[in-house]
Amino acid sequence: MDKQAIVRRRWVVVAGAAVLALAIISRLALPALRPLHHDEGVNYWFAQRISESGQFRYDPNNYHGPLYFFAVFFSFLAFGVSELSLRLPAMISGIALVAIPLVWWRREPRFALPAAVALLLSPSMTYYSRYSIHESSLVLFSLAAVMLTVTLLQRRDLAFLPMLAAAVALLVTTKETAVIVLAVMGLICIVHWRRGLAALRQPHKWEYLALASALLVLVYVSLFSSFFRYLPGLADSLQGFAPWLSRGFEGAGHNKPWTYYLLLISRFELPLLLWAAVGLRYAWREVAGRSIALWAIFALVVYSAIDYKTPWLVINLVAPLALLGAWGFAHVKSRALRYGGGVASIAFLAVFAVQFSWLQSWQVGNPYAYEHTDRSVVTAAQALTRILPRARVLVWADEYWPMPFYLRQHQVEYWSIKQPLPPLARYDFIIAAAKGDAWKSLPPAAPRQPFLLRPGVFLLLTDVRGQQ
Repeated sequence: MDKQAIVRRRWVVVAGAAVLALAIISRLALPALRPLHHDEGVNYWFAQRISESGQFRYDPNNYHGPLYFFAVFFSFLAFGVSELSLRLPAMISGIALVAIPLVWWRREPRFALPAAVALLLSPSMTYYSRYSIHESSLVLFSLAAVMLTVTLLQRRDLAFLPMLAAAVALLVTTKETAVIVLAVMGLICIVHWRRGLAALRQPHKWEYLALASALLVLVYVSLFSSFFRYLPGLADSLQGFAPWLSRGFEGAGHNKPWTYYLLLISRFELPLLLWAAVGLRYAWREVAGRSIALWAIFALVVYSAIDYKTPWLVINLVAPLALLGAWGFAHVKSRALRYGGGVASIAFLAVFAVQFSWLQSWQVGNPYAYEHTDRSVVTAAQALTRILPRARVLVWADEYWPMPFYLRQHQVEYWSIKQPLPPLARYDFIIAAAKGDAWKSLPPAAPRQPFLLRPGVFLLLTDVRGQQ
């Protein structure tokens, strides 16, 4: 190896380490800066139920697969309950997403570092890697599964099949939309069918197939059966895809036009889109490039066609677009375009990543903060705790998530607003819905503090100590 190659290799190693260090810092820094979203509060509740009952019961109509809930549960066991431990599984997924392309450095040295940088600086990827929902884990396992599929086809070697099976098992136990990635993997295999057949001619293929099948079944059965403590979960797991397919095409109140994701990306992550367009020119020459292009196009078409659209789903498009853009960056001939465009792209993405993840993390105007919890929820919970560290609280409202997380040290009951107000002597504080007339039955002389749960939803914190 000549001296220039050694210097280049050292530079890549140092740059890769710096990117990974930035991923760790950006994903883990200030975990409590943004109030919990409704869905994060629900995920906290499910992890707590595992702590109390020792099992997770999968609901095929809602709330997704068991893997993420168990990850949060183990995080709570290791570090206690906090914003950091609740969000840690998503943060680790976000860090691993940046790290995975670096594994390809030896095989695709020009591609690996730009891909890692694109995933590091993507505003949506940064934001949702600090957000305790399933999506960053889903994208992580999607990336792992696609890259392992590509590696298997490139090398025509079934030795990668057990790792691929493990990635698929983790993928399908995370979220029902894993079927979209499975379809992508199927498409990649069809396009490269000759390579797949060559791999199947290996002398030890049955050993690899048996090990892969065993891993897939073991992970799937263990998680959906709550580690064999709730066997009906296996039957329930097979019923989950139809309801989510129906919800996807009906919209379920989250209907948006087909252009939603395209406009979101073009406004705040435009460099990824432009570099992906460049990548399309060069992608079709090699297995890896073709596969990434197929993934990006398929994801863009499918997610745009589905009526159900929420901003966190955009990272399922951003990940393959970032890889395709990195492919374009790696293969473009013009140095001026590569370096000038690269610097401009880094600056563009970094500005929005910092703005939306730290400077404007929950406020109206952040495109990724979807019907987000207001900071006043945290303020109200802290005020209650300062007055009485362990209070008896009634939450008398139909909309209150993520309040259970912030009231977790108190003795809390949750009543629908349709239920009559119970005797006041049972409580120190009542948090009531401000909408409608029910709150008017609270003692008029009782001290009360209105606060905003999320846009359009107000609650009243009322001190009923000594009230009759």
